[in-house]
Amino acid sequence: MKALPFLVQTGEGAALPFCDLSCFHTFVAYADLGEVTSGKRLKARKDLCFHCGGCGRRIYKNTSCHVHEGECPDWLWYGALPTMTDFLDYYELEKGNRKPTKAFWDAADEVARVHPGLAGEDLAALTIKLVQLLDEDDEER
Repeated sequence: MKALPFLVQTGEGAALPFCDLSCFHTFVAYADLGEVTSGKRLKARKDLCFHCGGCGRRIYKNTSCHVHEGECPDWLWYGALPTMTDFLDYYELEKGNRKPTKAFWDAADEVARVHPGLAGEDLAALTIKLVQLLDEDDEER
């Protein structure tokens, strides 16, 4: 039997979509959800995409979306708490308390687009290397 995607409503008012229970358990290992007030089967919508809070994969293929221009991404790396947490932890380990720039976030989006599904630490490491290479190119001019 195929697992059905579901939506969890928390006491703080957040609605969090998940592919299945495995992704939900991964998410919960990274975050305290507080009180879960309800859960229900997630139904596909034509006008809005849903990305899993545990893995970041798009849950349903839809025809249009109010959030994204054009086609919705298959993987939304920053929408997956485990990936984002590991990404930021690695960044802080390598760069200290230095705040990531907009150029850094843009580079991370590009790395994630080219290499979908990367673990957060790997995504951060590749992004740091890419930004360093781009900075070196700018210095040579």
